[in-house]
Amino acid sequence: MKLKHIDQPTFDYRKTLPEKFNGLGPDGCDGVFIEITGITGTTTNPAFLDALRRLAVDAQALDADRAGLEGGSSVKQAAADIDQIQKQQWGVLYRFCVRDWSTNIRDEHDNDLPRDEESFVYLATLPVADIQKVFEGFKDRLKLETSKDMDQDEADAKN
Repeated sequence: MKLKHIDQPTFDYRKTLPEKFNGLGPDGCDGVFIEITGITGTTTNPAFLDALRRLAVDAQALDADRAGLEGGSSVKQAAADIDQIQKQQWGVLYRFCVRDWSTNIRDEHDNDLPRDEESFVYLATLPVADIQKVFEGFKDRLKLETSKDMDQDEADAKN
């Protein structure tokens, strides 16, 4: 059995990167952007929360595995583990909280980046502060929009 599709509330989030990033876009572009259509309310979705809990368990397991390593190996493994968990967190966020996204950032062959989870996670975890700020800003906006929806749901319940 399948239920009818339920439209979830969405919001648009768009940021233009500083001018120094224009070289990442198509020739002659006057601004490189990242645009995300977020889905509100998903941060209270039980499946989303369960996926985050599983990530926390995975992180604890990695910590336990690393406890047996010594010195420099432990530090290197910790960095790799953090990168892995961070990518998994952004993947969960993409699957549950992103309806669509786009950018005019190009790959090394001057092709558009695919509008998929892999490219989204790649950019979100790229160690470039200005790009990370865009994705962190999206997370902040997601929290804000979800909070507004929850407040509206409470007000509706009282009426």
